[in-house]
Amino acid sequence: MSCRIAVIKWNDCDEIAEALGSGIDAAGHDPILFRADQVLPHGCDAVLTFAPYGRLQQVGRQLAAMRPCERPAWVHWNTENPPMLDIPWTCLRPICAARSWMDRLCDAESPWVHSITASKPFATANRRAARLRYTGDYHHAFRAGLLHTLIESSEIYTQWNRAHGLPAQFVPWGTLPASYAELNLPRSIDVLWMGQRRTERRSDVIEYIRREVTRKGYCMHVADGCEHPFVWGMERTRLLNQSRIVINIRAHALYDNIFPYRFHIAAANRALVVSEPELAHNRVYVPGKHYVVAEMPSLVDALLYHLSDERTYTQIVNNAYCLVTEEMTFCRSVMCVVAEIERIVSALAR
Repeated sequence: MSCRIAVIKWNDCDEIAEALGSGIDAAGHDPILFRADQVLPHGCDAVLTFAPYGRLQQVGRQLAAMRPCERPAWVHWNTENPPMLDIPWTCLRPICAARSWMDRLCDAESPWVHSITASKPFATANRRAARLRYTGDYHHAFRAGLLHTLIESSEIYTQWNRAHGLPAQFVPWGTLPASYAELNLPRSIDVLWMGQRRTERRSDVIEYIRREVTRKGYCMHVADGCEHPFVWGMERTRLLNQSRIVINIRAHALYDNIFPYRFHIAAANRALVVSEPELAHNRVYVPGKHYVVAEMPSLVDALLYHLSDERTYTQIVNNAYCLVTEEMTFCRSVMCVVAEIERIVSALAR
């Protein structure tokens, strides 16, 4: 049975949404892309959202306004980190619920409430603690009968959500087809950092690495939105094709899952990933085989070693390239998500 699946777009050039649409089409279904601030497409069988990179409540509010018999299935692919996993759920749950409720006030019809939510103090506060809001939103949508499945690319987050009542499914992250290319450019950048510095600790680590590798005569490039602009699309692909090593530095807690998104784009462009240790969110990634892992300050030694040992460097780069371009592709990930959507749509049709 062919399904009409509405896919959210968070901006006009959303490569993830485009890739989801292509994968859904390849699976024999009809994708309908819509912007997050638009009305849901009429007559769709399912709604597929991801991230979120904005207010997910806009989708939930529209689904809640529909009659249950006309309401499409809703599957969300979470790509954001949850709040502090080391906080007891009995404490965290009411905080997440309150943060989600606070955001839902923005959709209130009362002019008095609207004037409050439009005020600067409220609007400023509502832009903070996004992780708490995401978790609160998911639980609110599930309890309201709107959200059917939460997709996670972390085995740890999948188990955490299941333990707290959400119907979570694990789907490994795959390499987006538009995120890599064989450009055969000279690898003139020895070490590359891409992304926001976010924390003082991450910034200090980046500067320490730069001092040490520069002192040894190597070149490091930092694309942090300040020193050099952030890079996207083909510009990012060109930069990765010019880089030998991409570093992955934790921004917040050890349990954060930022590794796969950086790993896939780097490995697919034949750059070696050297990372601080992270928890085993996906055991397919094998340290020493697909990437290099080291604690600070030994991470600098690992960088220098792999810059000088061409044989080891090439072997790991080739292993990682095969993994992310042949096995862990985005198309395979989408097929798993589509299978879950088919299951839900079939169950609702009974």
